[in-house]
Amino acid sequence: PDYKLSMKAQEAETMYNQFLDMLRADYSPDRIFDGRFGQMMDVELVNDGPVTIFVDSKDDLAAKKKK
Repeated sequence: PDYKLSMKAQEAETMYNQFLDMLRADYSPDRIFDGRFGQMMDVELVNDGPVTIFVDSKDDLAAKKKK
C-alpha cells in the first residue's frame, strides 16, 4: 500500500485512541484490547476461503461530493 496520503502519526494516534474509547463505551471494556500504536508487528496469516475485502475511502468521499 501507498501511505503518502495517510494521516500524520500524531493525528492518527489520536483518532485511534478515540476509536478505542468509542468501542469501550459501547462494549464491555474488558473485551477491548489494543497494542502499541505505530510499532512494528510480526503477523502470520492463514487464508481459509475465497474472501477478499477491498476498502477504498476515496470512492466514498467522491460519492458524498456528488450529492
